[in-house]
Amino acid sequence: MTSHATPETQDDPSSPTGTHPFLIDYPLGKIVAAYPSGIIRLYCHIRAHILRNRILAEVGQYMPSEGGVLEMGCGFGLFGNAFALTRPEATFTCVDLNERRIGHAQQAAEKLGIKNVTFHAGNATELITSQPQQQCIYMLDLIHHLPPDSVTEFIRTCWDHVEPGGKLIVKDVADRPWHKCAFTWILDVLMTKGEIPNYLSVNQFLEHFDALGAQVSVHCLDDYLPFPHVLYVCRKPR
Repeated sequence: MTSHATPETQDDPSSPTGTHPFLIDYPLGKIVAAYPSGIIRLYCHIRAHILRNRILAEVGQYMPSEGGVLEMGCGFGLFGNAFALTRPEATFTCVDLNERRIGHAQQAAEKLGIKNVTFHAGNATELITSQPQQQCIYMLDLIHHLPPDSVTEFIRTCWDHVEPGGKLIVKDVADRPWHKCAFTWILDVLMTKGEIPNYLSVNQFLEHFDALGAQVSVHCLDDYLPFPHVLYVCRKPR
């Protein structure tokens, strides 16, 4: 396990041409301003502060600069729009259960003139079966909101729809250290109006990924905010 993700070099196809991954400016403020509702803007502002530019750079360095990319559980589309803006040669498909959130995500994309992203409302594991295999599938803080008995099938379904040589990227939070986990638990319960999150340990995540035959790298993303961020990059053999 590594304590920080190591930036991939520019001759790696995952890096946007000519730009070091950690120098990409994700225009989160611009995207937040595109939402019509003050409540939505406040929510997205909080999310943008938690997963700000540095955290997105950690995730984005493993994301392809072209090809198909699928986001599972995109919410209001804040991060899907951000990645699409910074990777104009890639095609983004973003999925969420909440039809209202998807509507706002699409409106924001249209307002900002983002042409390489589409948003779809519905059950992610059902919608994914209608999509072709993707070069990359990613999710940000989604797994701990799923029913515990659905996690194995969900991860397997996502993995089955990654192209050979592609990546499944999972950013989630760990169940340790306890003080960071407790802080995150309180915030999750408040933000979801009482939903109890299910935080998996790093070893539990690795058990899921090992069962897939994935080549996995784990990156604990230390941050000044008290969140136990962990990034899992799962590469599918060709």
